[in-house]
Amino acid sequence: MTNQTEEYSNALTAFNIATDRLRLVIDQMWKENKVMKEQLEKEYTLEEIKDKYFPNVDWDELRPREDTEFTLEWLKDDTS
Repeated sequence: MTNQTEEYSNALTAFNIATDRLRLVIDQMWKENKVMKEQLEKEYTLEEIKDKYFPNVDWDELRPREDTEFTLEWLKDDTS
C-alpha cells in the first residue's frame, strides 16, 4: 500500500469511528429526551407545561392562520 493510500485509509477509518460515536451520542440524547418528555407528561398536562415553562408565549399567535399559504420563497437569495 502506498503512503497516500494508507493515509486515506486511516482518515476513512477515523471518520467511520467518529460517525459511529456521533450516532451513539445522538441515540443516547434521543433516549434521554424521550424519557424527559414522558416524565413531564406524567407530571403535567400540556397546558401546565406551556404555562410553567413558556409563560410569555402567545400560542395562538404561533399557529398559522387558515388563510396563510406557506412557501419557501423567503429562503431564496434575493441577490441573484
